[in-house]
Amino acid sequence: MPLLPSERKQSDVTERLAVCLFDLERVEPLMFVRLLAGRVDLDRSLVIRVDPSRPDETAVPTKGPVLPAATALDLLRSENRREGDQVTRVYLDKGRGWVRLSANAVLTVSEGGKSKLNPDIFGSQVEVVSVAPTPQRVDL
Repeated sequence: MPLLPSERKQSDVTERLAVCLFDLERVEPLMFVRLLAGRVDLDRSLVIRVDPSRPDETAVPTKGPVLPAATALDLLRSENRREGDQVTRVYLDKGRGWVRLSANAVLTVSEGGKSKLNPDIFGSQVEVVSVAPTPQRVDL
C-alpha cells in the first residue's frame, strides 16, 4: 500500500532528539543500561549547547532511529513522574534548531498495537514499518 502524503516511513524521519546531560547524571546505572545504552551518544565532540547562557541546558544527541530512542526516553520520563522526580529534559530539532520539550510531552503513541512517533510532537503521521522478517516455511 503506498504511503499517503501525510505519512512517512520511520527511515524518512529527519527530526533529531537529545537528552539533557545533567539529567542523565540522575539516572540509575541499571536503568541507563537497560533504556539508554546504545541510544545516547556520549561523545564529547557532539555535546549540544541548547542555551549557551545556561550550562544546565547542555545535551547529548540520541543515535540510531528516532522511534526506539523516543520510546526509551518516554519510559525514563514516565519513571521520573511516577517517582515524583524532575522529568528528564528532552530536546527536539526539526531542522530549525533545538527546542526543549515540555515535561508533559509524550514522544510516542500506540496505535493498533504498534508504537509510532507522536504526531502532535513530530508534526506528521509516521508509519511504523515492521523490521521483523515474515516467517517462511523451510523444507529440510
